[in-house]
Amino acid sequence: LLEGRTAATLKEWLVHHKKIQFVARDRANAYAKAITDILPDCVQVADRFHLLQNLITHLKEIFSSQLPQTLFFHEGRLLDREPKKVYVERT
Repeated sequence: LLEGRTAATLKEWLVHHKKIQFVARDRANAYAKAITDILPDCVQVADRFHLLQNLITHLKEIFSSQLPQTLFFHEGRLLDREPKKVYVERT
């Protein structure tokens, strides 16, 4: 592991490891740029954790923009509007 999380540190390390062909990395844009600057032909892939994190982030954005804040169901069916409130007097 490298000390620190800076692009400069990564670049310095990559200069001495020019044979690298594939890199699994997180979503840091600084790392992507550092890898591209030093190893332009290197294939960059997201690791499994960050791939799922990206998916969840985008799904949340899609759902929040396309679905209403609240969904209403009755007997397993999606209702097109909020049901009328029914008050039952307890005895």
